[in-house]
Amino acid sequence: MNLMKAHIHTSPYTNDKFGEGSKEMEKRVVALVHELLSLTLWKKAPIIKLGHFRREFNLPERLNVMLL
Repeated sequence: MNLMKAHIHTSPYTNDKFGEGSKEMEKRVVALVHELLSLTLWKKAPIIKLGHFRREFNLPERLNVMLL
């Protein structure tokens, strides 16, 4: 339980400009992809389709590499 409290969660809804490759940016991207997938019917989507949201949500250019 203490381990879970030690992790700082980053909101996918913040518009913070984290550095490319930083832990905070990775946490935000994971949270954002989780939110997007929760809105889909089958809870999955091709990585190419997720790339369409790159500009709107300030996702990294190499989103597919990060997710794989």
